[in-house]
Amino acid sequence: MLRALLFEILRRRYFFAALALAGLTLLLPRPEGLTQSGQGTLALLVFAVVCFLTDPVPLPAVALLIGVGEVVFGIKSPEAMPHSYMSGAVFFILGSLMIGAALVHQKLDRRIALFLVRLTGTGFKKITLGLSVLAALLASFVGPHVVAATLMPVALVLVRRSGAPPEEEKKMAKTLLVALAYSAALGGFGTLSGSARNAIMMEYLRSRPYGIQVDYLEWILLAYPMLLLTAPAIALVSLWTFKPGVRDLAGAVASLKADSARERGSAKAWLSGAIVLLTLVGFFTVGKRIGIGTVAVFGATLFLVTGLVTWEQLDKGVNWGVVLLYAAAISLGISMSETGAAQWLARTVLEGLAPLGFRHGLPLLFVVGLLTMLTANVMSGGPSVSVIGPAVLALGALSGEDVALVGIMCAAGSSFSYFTIMANPANSIVYSSGWVHPGDFLRTGWKMAFLSMFLVLLLAGLYWPLFSI
Repeated sequence: MLRALLFEILRRRYFFAALALAGLTLLLPRPEGLTQSGQGTLALLVFAVVCFLTDPVPLPAVALLIGVGEVVFGIKSPEAMPHSYMSGAVFFILGSLMIGAALVHQKLDRRIALFLVRLTGTGFKKITLGLSVLAALLASFVGPHVVAATLMPVALVLVRRSGAPPEEEKKMAKTLLVALAYSAALGGFGTLSGSARNAIMMEYLRSRPYGIQVDYLEWILLAYPMLLLTAPAIALVSLWTFKPGVRDLAGAVASLKADSARERGSAKAWLSGAIVLLTLVGFFTVGKRIGIGTVAVFGATLFLVTGLVTWEQLDKGVNWGVVLLYAAAISLGISMSETGAAQWLARTVLEGLAPLGFRHGLPLLFVVGLLTMLTANVMSGGPSVSVIGPAVLALGALSGEDVALVGIMCAAGSSFSYFTIMANPANSIVYSSGWVHPGDFLRTGWKMAFLSMFLVLLLAGLYWPLFSI
């Protein structure tokens, strides 16, 4: 019995390490400018990041412990904590996963997969490249979460129809899903409507004391070269990281075509497509007024009301743990902002780098991009821009730099959400498939972080100065 106990402790050693590091963070003398609740939030952040990166226990358990910690450490009241777990973004994740499961049940994923293959051909590398570029372009207008939820079943149906051995299936799935998540997150940077973080930064630039207005077309001209350069790079890095042995999916495509021919004209397929189209229209028309989470849940409910899917089928197709996981990540991000922990962290990093000469030109833009990227990976893109934005804009103004370019670099850095599940909804959605693990984001993420920072600095040094804003 003792031997079994020791084995379990050893197997969960990273969980106990996370607890120990969180405890150490709490016991250290509180720095000047950091509140007691802020220190408690940082301790929870340390615990969450270690657990998310090492996956020592089921991650939904970590999500629950974050909520417990917020109450025990006095960060939130017992009444406020559950409210922070059920935000509109969480409802959107819930609705998106339900719609994705309904699409798979109605086999619409197969039809979209065939459309993709018509554009790219049957070679696996070309499909990966096509998926990355398509996801980035669509996400710049529709939003990363919508694109990830829609295209994930498409990627998986190609994998399942490949006829490859199980180990090769895993490599193919990881390649396609990680490329999809990264490209969708990056695509959100492409337009002002692509992601909330862009709108947040635009509002900061428009307000006093800056009064800078970047219109829709100017933003596209500044941001789209980054998409067009990075989306293909994401595909190549994913292929390089996971090294799938399958070269061609002609067999999978032939199988899908045969099924599609038999099912052509299905009334249920047309109705399913109409519901998806209605949901997408809802995102554009009433999404701001009633919330995209409400629209997504309504769309999912329509599949149930029309009898296209049963609750039991949705229950089996949705990874409910991911909903809880993303709820905890949002709650922790809110706590970081409300307690001042995020502001203290940003200020500390900026002050620490200032003596090293990172206060002007490209070095300053590098610091802004790096700081926003790191913050986005622990509290997601929107909250990171909300917290970091005012600080970096003020720093840019004091340094005599172009404040608009500093703001755009901040928005760009927030789209480099490569390391963690909680960094953006697209990561959470592909993680819900069960094919991608936390370590897969790390394996690919450090390469993409390096490459993305290089490309965005190249644009900031050579391309962005051509524009007068």
